[in-house]
Amino acid sequence: MDTVARRRILRWLVGVSLVVAIALGAIPFFASFGVTPRAENDKLGTYDFSTMSQGELKKFDYFWVYRRTESDKSNVDRYRLLLADPDSKLSRQPPSAANTWRSENPDFFVFFPWAPIRSCSVVFIESGSRVVPSVPEASIVSRAPHFYEACEGRTFDVSGRLFHRPNYPQEQNLTVPDVKWFSKTQALVRRY
Repeated sequence: MDTVARRRILRWLVGVSLVVAIALGAIPFFASFGVTPRAENDKLGTYDFSTMSQGELKKFDYFWVYRRTESDKSNVDRYRLLLADPDSKLSRQPPSAANTWRSENPDFFVFFPWAPIRSCSVVFIESGSRVVPSVPEASIVSRAPHFYEACEGRTFDVSGRLFHRPNYPQEQNLTVPDVKWFSKTQALVRRY
């Protein structure tokens, strides 16, 4: 076999090897666009909240639900002047939730449990519990149930609205998913 024929065979083998390598490398790349376990959980889902009592927080895989008490509902605007975005104009929620309750159903608040800017998880602080004293509104808010994010000390009311803090201009309320209510306690929840 002469050198020209050998080079032609080697060139063909290198070309085939390169095509095979690219194809094998592309399989995981394109597979990453498919359905992942997290994406599977983000699909539409119908949930029944009828077993929740007032003042209860229920944690689902990627969202939480808080069932408001009568006191929560009657005091929803009590701290309005202390809120950074009381009308939720700068926050992420479906149009149907851009209201004081941040929900179509005033009995329930369905939300993603992490602060929108740094994605730090929030904790639920029950009525009368103490919060970190460095938060300016802590003494006022500590009497009512609220959500607290410890990374930067953000405090949210039971509608997920952020209490205003000086020198923090771009603060947002907790993100609300798209929720369609079938009845007073049954809803279809999906990511917004």
